[in-house]
Amino acid sequence: MTIELSLVEPSLLWLPGAMGSFADEDALTRFAALPRRGFLRIGLPGGNSLEEQIANLEAQRARFESLGETHLIATLGLMPRWLSAVPQAAGNTPGGVPEYSTHRAANYPVYQELCRRTAATFQDWGMAHRVTLEHWNEPNTRNFWTDSQAEYFDHLRMAHAGVRQGSDQIHFAGSAFSGASSDWIAPMLAYCGSRGVRLDALTWHAFLGQVSDGMEFVEGGKDARVAAGFPRDLPQILTEVGHRIDEVRKI
Repeated sequence: MTIELSLVEPSLLWLPGAMGSFADEDALTRFAALPRRGFLRIGLPGGNSLEEQIANLEAQRARFESLGETHLIATLGLMPRWLSAVPQAAGNTPGGVPEYSTHRAANYPVYQELCRRTAATFQDWGMAHRVTLEHWNEPNTRNFWTDSQAEYFDHLRMAHAGVRQGSDQIHFAGSAFSGASSDWIAPMLAYCGSRGVRLDALTWHAFLGQVSDGMEFVEGGKDARVAAGFPRDLPQILTEVGHRIDEVRKI
């Protein structure tokens, strides 16, 4: 099967710590000027409350629209600190981003509503058909998730319910794993299949030594996807790659 890459040129390769956020206006300007369009992974703006986060997203509308028909992979998460069940220790923030937490939500209905309104915003803009909301970032590492695997899956289910309520066109993917982590992806597929969570794609990150491992999972994990009720060739998207594009394409 074909694995898509969420990038279009080597100069726009998203390396660790460089997600292609809207904070990087120079990267967006270069991307918008390219004649070919593909996938672009972006970070969604944060805030100190539900209303502030949605207002900050709405303020970015013109920038989203400037990207034309590019398919956007928007990272849904991490947990906003204002919604976290556990105060985040100073100096221990996910990816060094202070407004987020590595913990579960204190209020699940509010978290679901945040996801619903995020999806609904893209729906209202007429952009939902070309947006994939990617849940979390590397939950299989303690840099980004410090609660249990079961608690993460519950958050995935809540996010999925909110997203589907907000838009019937938007795509939903899980979960930007560090490497094609079979000890997370296979249980996630089984959980989603048993709970009615419809994944439109799997997303993961490949750095040195991980691309070949990921390819092995792609081929070897097809039966697990079918057993969980997903298509045998469920799309795979690499949303961070620690290699030049031409090196990845040799595999």
